[in-house]
Amino acid sequence: VPAWVARLLDRLLRPQPAHRFQHARDIVSAIDKREVPRDLRPSRRAWWGLAATLVLAAGIGGWWLQRGPAPLIAASPPLQRLLVLPIEHADAAASAELAPQLAGLGQHLRSALAAVPGLAVVDRERTHQALRQLDPTGAGRPDVASLRSVAAAQRVLQPQLQTENGDWRVRAQLHAADVPPQIIDGPPAPDPAAALAGWSRQPGTARALGLQEGTLELGLPASTEALGAYGAGLLLLQRGELAAALARFRAATDAAPAYADAWLTQADTALAIGELDTAFDAIDRGQRAAADAPARLRRRFAAQRALLDGDPSAAAAQWRALLATTPDDTLAELQLARAQGAAGDFTAAVQGLETLTQRDANDPRAWFELGKFTLLSGDAQRAVDDYLVRALVLYKRSRSTFGEAETVNALGIGYGRLGQTSDAAEQYRKAVELRRAVGNRRGVATSLRNLAGVQSLTGRFDQAAENLEQARALYTELGDREGLAAIENEIGLLAEERGDYPGALEAFRRALQIWQQAGDAHDAAQALNNIGFAHYQLGAYNDAQVYWQQAADAYQELGSQTGQIRTEQNRGLLASARGQWDEARRRLEQSLARAEQQQMPEEAAVSRRNLAEMELLRGDIAATLAQAERAEALFRQREDQRGIVDISLLRAQAFLATHADTEAREVLEALQPILPQAAIEQRAIAQLLQAELAARAGRPTQAADALRQARQWAAASGVRQVQLQIALRQAQAGNAADLAALDTATASLGHAALRLGWLELAMQRALARGDTESALSAYREASSLLRNGDFQRAAELHRLGARARRAQGDAAAAQRADSLAREAQARFREALPESLRAKFDRAQDLPVASAAEGESAPQ
Repeated sequence: VPAWVARLLDRLLRPQPAHRFQHARDIVSAIDKREVPRDLRPSRRAWWGLAATLVLAAGIGGWWLQRGPAPLIAASPPLQRLLVLPIEHADAAASAELAPQLAGLGQHLRSALAAVPGLAVVDRERTHQALRQLDPTGAGRPDVASLRSVAAAQRVLQPQLQTENGDWRVRAQLHAADVPPQIIDGPPAPDPAAALAGWSRQPGTARALGLQEGTLELGLPASTEALGAYGAGLLLLQRGELAAALARFRAATDAAPAYADAWLTQADTALAIGELDTAFDAIDRGQRAAADAPARLRRRFAAQRALLDGDPSAAAAQWRALLATTPDDTLAELQLARAQGAAGDFTAAVQGLETLTQRDANDPRAWFELGKFTLLSGDAQRAVDDYLVRALVLYKRSRSTFGEAETVNALGIGYGRLGQTSDAAEQYRKAVELRRAVGNRRGVATSLRNLAGVQSLTGRFDQAAENLEQARALYTELGDREGLAAIENEIGLLAEERGDYPGALEAFRRALQIWQQAGDAHDAAQALNNIGFAHYQLGAYNDAQVYWQQAADAYQELGSQTGQIRTEQNRGLLASARGQWDEARRRLEQSLARAEQQQMPEEAAVSRRNLAEMELLRGDIAATLAQAERAEALFRQREDQRGIVDISLLRAQAFLATHADTEAREVLEALQPILPQAAIEQRAIAQLLQAELAARAGRPTQAADALRQARQWAAASGVRQVQLQIALRQAQAGNAADLAALDTATASLGHAALRLGWLELAMQRALARGDTESALSAYREASSLLRNGDFQRAAELHRLGARARRAQGDAAAAQRADSLAREAQARFREALPESLRAKFDRAQDLPVASAAEGESAPQ
């Protein structure tokens, strides 16, 4: 199709950007159902556009209308490499009977050719993918020209085993572009293995392939039984039966302990399904067996060993060395990117994978890894839409259950990052079943862990805990310490969702210790960030700052956008608590802008929630409600119960600040159905607000009961800020309180709003007993805090300061304080939504009861 026509078609039929994610999800659904959903069929408008384009095309010749249907797979320019097809017997029945032995011999031939420096060979897995992408059933005969395009290989070697007069012989055809196939016949031999060995040693084979004579070393085992078991394992791998394949590879090495190729494949398979001990043992024994093997095999063992030892940089060095000798070795290219990603260098990994997908557009492994590392870099939208969906399509075409399982799990992560919580849970459930089907116990544990995270988010705490226990049992069976660290981290997050911050902190610390010992920089950064938040909730602000700074530095070095956004949100939250409004706004707005730019609704929702809290503390109620509304929409989209409750509580506090008690009561009543499943500190806050409403309605007994319950829940959660808010409210209500202890506690915490609340109470009490000096001392401290900007209760603080100045006879200073109070009151009123101003204005005319009468000024 001419380029301008293709561009026009693309523009007419491409989904609109706002629906890109839905489009990706529907593609996945279409693949699962083997049908095109209605939303993906061209609209009438698109059909008219298409018709117009066809007419235009016909007008310039119409030649392209005579072409066949568009290929299902992309054509890649052939690389300087050789595609070695599986060995078949000329007799189909004999081929089926000899299938395990032929599969083993074919892989030995492929490995021997790949071991020649400078000769790039399509690897076994990619070969199988190319065959299935053209012929999903495996029943047809491959079209060599199509194979060259699909596998991006300039040459194709098609070996066949023949029998004649009791002898065995290999006859191979070497296909290249624009020339007839070259026939390479081998000498007769007594058995298939000898026939292949004779074919590989003869000078004619070397000349045809452009090799030096004697360079092919098949490395066949001495035991026919071992070769058969090895080949049977390869066939099971192709069918996605990894656990059964691993058993056959064990049988092969039992029969031939020096079988280096079988040890390597055994290690690869064990790693794929999470059998780390088996992988370690296979690599140890395989390296000894491969002491005199070709350099490529030794380097592959060394790279695997380095990854298991936690040294991905050393693994990357091995793959670089292989690429230096054979530039078109795409397996080495893929493994190099995996090692770079494992080392935390997502930028290098993504760049390498982008190049690889251009060179071999039909390799689902490259698209999957590109999606994975793009996701880890923070660009979830692109990872899902552009990479993971394509990987899933190609894996399904290749009939790779293992690859499909890995991609579905990654899509769950992507959906979760994009706020599609139900879709994420669905993908994780599918991943659990697919990973069970291939015998990937570690994968099952990981998907259960991911599913538990979604269930925790949506308030299904018991289901989450059950899945975490199942995952823990699997990791324990596997002896996987890093997996257990991930479980500890999820247990911490679950405790956090429930409001148990002491428990969360201990779990995060256990996770951090394991990840640091393992050298896992990315997960260690996550644990540092989580520990910082637990410290923040427990009132250790300085500790929180230290951990968040460490996490921010680590994420910066790793290039993780998600991590950087989350630490920026948390540091903005801390600045807000300390009353550093300008810094808080800068950090939170910056994190919001980056989250929205990267289309990360979870992070955007949290930034808006934190901005809403900051605006509430500052006294900008209109901004509070606006941010809360937008955050709530995002939280509801993700079914994030904690976020929904948080926003409702902030909204109720905003209404109470303006004496819109009816609206506050309605918000709290609407929360009642889900509060029993909310975090306990959220329940404590809700009870605190109910106590405030009861006190204003003249129901002191009900208020006292609510405060008592709130105090119990706050104590259980360990959230220091909420504990002190309740203690301060009790003191304001005239209940017995250790005021000196409350003074010390609010000062040491460093929460500006709480400290100002205490100073307001201290001024009230000092003025009530005639202690103007103590009142002025409190006012001076409050004034220093108010220099950072507006505060919700600034007007009342200045009014109390004016009373203290006036009582000391300083009329000028009292007048200045009164002026500041009027200005603060005017700013507060101006920042109210129009609908709330009348309620606020009426509330200002209410009589203010004295503290001695058991009531405080309106809050």
